[in-house]
Amino acid sequence: MGLKTGLIRFVSIYRSEDPPRLKGVLISGIFIPLFNGIVIGSIVFIFSGYISEVVFHKPELNEYLKLFALSIPFVSSMTVVSSLLLGFQTTKYTVYSRDLIQPVANIFLLLIFYYTGFELAGIIHAFILSHIIALLAGIYYFTLLFPGLRDRNIKITFELKNLIFYSSPLLFVGILNYFVTWTNILMLGLLSSSKDVGIYTAASQLSLIMMLFIFAANSIYSP
Repeated sequence: MGLKTGLIRFVSIYRSEDPPRLKGVLISGIFIPLFNGIVIGSIVFIFSGYISEVVFHKPELNEYLKLFALSIPFVSSMTVVSSLLLGFQTTKYTVYSRDLIQPVANIFLLLIFYYTGFELAGIIHAFILSHIIALLAGIYYFTLLFPGLRDRNIKITFELKNLIFYSSPLLFVGILNYFVTWTNILMLGLLSSSKDVGIYTAASQLSLIMMLFIFAANSIYSP
């Protein structure tokens, strides 16, 4: 819904001027993507058999699509929460949660699950749990930057209409970014084998090194 970009604006405005509205923005940033993720994850879970057979023509994907569906609420919430931390005009907590804690936890859990015999299912479980850990870390950083989040004396002022109205147009930008990022891999998946897709995807990550500078600049100037 564009919240990971749009809500940064409201956090940076309210962080020193309006604690009740800031509290409302932070809570909205946690629960709106969590709720949306549950809805979308449920749809994917229910129709996983249809997707695996009709879209991908691989019935064996059914089990794994159901597992990945469980990750959607936590991935979406972690993404938004880690981005909202930029609204406090510091990048380090976003880096801690999104770029350090989640990948390290993912690798650590992946090794544990894989070598205890879970194989591909274990890799997906590691992916899910690492995002849950990163989400909890992001919420903890919220409480460090804004102790009022746990203060019951500070009332909550929600601005759901403004938040969604401002952020929704950014949803289409996000969709276009996903198309740009994944079209080559999807096309290769249609025209070639899963093995080729895996090799290409791993190799294509090297090109992300070229984008480090713009990623850093975007993070610094987002608030």
